[in-house]
Amino acid sequence: MGFELARFVAAKAFRCSAELTDLVPLLKEFVSDGDEYKTYAKAIALVSAQIDLVLLKELYANIRR
Repeated sequence: MGFELARFVAAKAFRCSAELTDLVPLLKEFVSDGDEYKTYAKAIALVSAQIDLVLLKELYANIRR
């Protein structure tokens, strides 16, 4: 993958992760069941971690300049 495309994909990945993380305070405020909130919060953390650990790691490993 070329550098410019990799940069674009990385920016989208960071944005996606940030948008998901932004949901956590909203969920805490509006989900009354603590266990349900924890389930969503953990799922968001897992997805965000996967974006960082899997997608971005692969992306950076395959950048061609």
